[in-house]
Amino acid sequence: METSIRRQTRALTRRAAWLLLVASLPLLLLIVGLGILQYVEQRRILLGDIARQTEDRHTALAALLAAPVDHLARLKAFMEERLADDIGRGPTPFRRFLRYEAPVIGATRMGGFYTDHLRADPSSDFGFVLADAKLIETLGPGYDEFDAALDLIEPMRLGHLTSPYLQWSYYFSQGRQFVVIYPGATAAETLATSVAAGGHDVRTLLASWNEYDLFKLGTPRADPERKPYWTGVYVDAAGAGRMVTHATPIYRQDRFLGIVATDITLGMFAQLLQHLAQTPGTVAITNAQGQVLAARNAVTGDTSAPEGLSSLLPPELATRPTVEVLAPSEGFRRIDGTYILARRAAAEPFWLIHFVSETELLRQLLPRFAPVGLILLSLLVTLAVAIILLGRHLVRPGLMLVRHIQAEAQNEAPPAARVPPAMWRPWFDAVSRAFASVRLYQKRLEASEAEYRAVVETQTEFVVRFLPDNRVLFANEAYCRHIGIPREVLLGAFANEYVQVEPSDLVRLRGNIAALTPERPTSRTELRVTMPGGRVGYEEWTDTGIFDDEGKLVATQAVGRDLTERKATALALERQREALHQSEKLAALGSMLAGVAHELNNPLSVVIGYSGMLTDLAESEAMRDRAAHVQAAAERCARIVKAFLAMARAKPVERRRVVLAEVLDDALTLSSYGLRTHSVTVDNALPGDLPPVNADRDQLHQVFLNLIVNAQHALAVVPGPRRIRITGHAEAGVVVVAIADNGPGMDAEVQRRAFEPFFTTKPQGMGTGIGLAVSRGIVEAHGGSLTLASSIGQGASFTIRLPTAPSAQLPDAGACEPLPPRSLSGQVLVVDDEEELAELIAERLAADGLEIDIATSGAAAVELIRSRAYDVLITDLRMPDMDGSQLIAEVERIAPALLHRSIVITGDALGPELDATMTDRRLPVLEKPLDFDALRGAVRRLLRPDGPEGALADMPEEAAP
Repeated sequence: METSIRRQTRALTRRAAWLLLVASLPLLLLIVGLGILQYVEQRRILLGDIARQTEDRHTALAALLAAPVDHLARLKAFMEERLADDIGRGPTPFRRFLRYEAPVIGATRMGGFYTDHLRADPSSDFGFVLADAKLIETLGPGYDEFDAALDLIEPMRLGHLTSPYLQWSYYFSQGRQFVVIYPGATAAETLATSVAAGGHDVRTLLASWNEYDLFKLGTPRADPERKPYWTGVYVDAAGAGRMVTHATPIYRQDRFLGIVATDITLGMFAQLLQHLAQTPGTVAITNAQGQVLAARNAVTGDTSAPEGLSSLLPPELATRPTVEVLAPSEGFRRIDGTYILARRAAAEPFWLIHFVSETELLRQLLPRFAPVGLILLSLLVTLAVAIILLGRHLVRPGLMLVRHIQAEAQNEAPPAARVPPAMWRPWFDAVSRAFASVRLYQKRLEASEAEYRAVVETQTEFVVRFLPDNRVLFANEAYCRHIGIPREVLLGAFANEYVQVEPSDLVRLRGNIAALTPERPTSRTELRVTMPGGRVGYEEWTDTGIFDDEGKLVATQAVGRDLTERKATALALERQREALHQSEKLAALGSMLAGVAHELNNPLSVVIGYSGMLTDLAESEAMRDRAAHVQAAAERCARIVKAFLAMARAKPVERRRVVLAEVLDDALTLSSYGLRTHSVTVDNALPGDLPPVNADRDQLHQVFLNLIVNAQHALAVVPGPRRIRITGHAEAGVVVVAIADNGPGMDAEVQRRAFEPFFTTKPQGMGTGIGLAVSRGIVEAHGGSLTLASSIGQGASFTIRLPTAPSAQLPDAGACEPLPPRSLSGQVLVVDDEEELAELIAERLAADGLEIDIATSGAAAVELIRSRAYDVLITDLRMPDMDGSQLIAEVERIAPALLHRSIVITGDALGPELDATMTDRRLPVLEKPLDFDALRGAVRRLLRPDGPEGALADMPEEAAP
């Protein structure tokens, strides 16, 4: 069969070749040869025409550049001659035109010497001088540089009159004291631009101009040969658009004085190209760095100037070095299918480049091939005859074979057609067998690839393969989802285009990959990366090198996983562990404070009560003073205990009218020891008549205490004097309190993170990092704000803003009207395991005309209640045999009427029994140390004629939960 196929193939080839040669070979050879010769000759002629037109453009460009070059040479010569011939000359007459002015731009006064007054007409032709005020003070009659620069205005003006290409000419002083510009903008426009950029005086503006490249390129370090130079393309700050500058340094002997320069806008180059005849291809003017000054497209007529030469070039030339593209030549050079002609503009660093593609030349040359077209028509007629002869023997059977191949390729049934000639039958059979084998191998290959892709694509880990130049060769779907880039975009791209690796980690990664060898082809690296969109994460990669037979690394296959969530979880667990530790410490502190309060409040109540009685009963003034001192000391101890309890109390938020000065006094009392031992002076200038706020007193106490303690810790690192100043004032509906210190202050990064939970700059053991976060949360929950202002070395100031309380809100608890002695009547039972305190309460209430019984235990109180009817019950909450909660429950059972005439007193405001007792019964609660006036007021309300219901209705919110 194979022998038959080969024989038929040779027979078919010989027959086809003979027929084609007989029909068309001579004529085809003739037409092809003539066509090639014609095309080559016409292309040579067309390129010659384009080259001559390019030479015209080159001449025009040289004429354009001659204007700034000659103008700058004249300015430099004038300046150097003026500086060399100034002995005895004296100040230039131009000095009298200067006038000192101090315009206010925005909020900045820009004092200096200007010439704006000479331009009564904004369109008038005059130079612009801007000089620092201090320059004039130091000028003497021989300040030749300044006088020479003023005289330079006239040559500048004459140069601009003779050349339309120049935009501005100017002289910048190296001393940053003055500048001369022609033609100049108004001082207001120039200074407004400087102030908007952060300038605060004329000298700052002049210094900023000396930082421009056009000045720095002329300094002795940048231009040691003192030659004129051109800048690159830049955007003019005054709004003239993009331009280039020609400049040269000015020296007096070996002393560098400044630079003189002139500008040309890129629009001048664009006009040059626009006014010249249009030719095929693209014409551009560039500098030596490949920046495009102007460009013109032969098809569109576009004269816009792209940023770089590579953006104009065809794709196949875009990667070529600029030096190769700009290589000079007398005629067109052909590079990668594009014809290029580059001419340098004399000695200046500018190039005129003209490039035209083969396609554009062909488009121009096609109309010239009409004769060749007629010849081709003749050939077509000849070929038609040949096709008729060949159709029966070759074309039709060949087409049948093609259709048969297409059907087999698409795995379809062969099309119904006539039976092919006998000589073609083996080809049909061979095609069928070949496609059957291909389909079999294709199925096996697809099954293998599917198995491979299932293994790779279903991985949750990342699989990426890189070429040695860091281009991505393969990436699985998991990695594409991870970075958010489609696979078709990622493949072939450089990995660092989308994912940025931390520099230190990148050095380590490159070192690990460089160390891979066929013997040790694997390394593992943990990286910190920045994803597209700015998301930062952590990844771990196992890199495996793939080497060729010579041991050269040809690719790197990396398997990675995302560690971001794991690290975040570990950090969160660490923070939660720290928060739990702090919570446990606070819970222990709360338990300790509860015990301290219970043990101190009872004796403090006795001391306060009896000292008050001694004050009232003392017969001499000296005795009253001593009793008052005892009472004041005891009340101070009571305030300290209450401040501790306010700090540790965990109870529902109770908002009421709060006087901030009183809360601040409690916080200062609690922190007074630490402030005193750290030599911190507190200047409390908070007015006591500030409007009250609607707030939870304990929470505000915590805020003030946190801020004071933070200030104390900050002041610990400064030598002294250490001061905290507290001020405040009222605005429209807002009370403002500021707590400031003269500590070391904070930088911008610390200020940004100061209110983050668990962020702290304090040493270990001095803070948890949650105080400021909690304080801000408390203030914002009250409808206010807590802000920070600080700078390094200037201390820190925290400002609290809280809305004032509505005027119709209820007053504070404890605001009771004084009671006259013997104004009440009724039976009162006092229950307290502290007998001294119970007797003191009985004695104080008996003075109001009440009959008092005392019980020192809950069980004894129950027996008295069973045997006698009482009008009021006063009971302690914590007692040994039967506590106050149990007693209240028993009273509710045996004497329901007395339940709502009960008062609870407690020295442990943290105990859970208090909430359980008060939740449903709404009983008044008084904390120890007792305020006996408040106790007498509470008893009086319960003995009102309208009964406990009326007392409950008038009870302040904080006494009746």
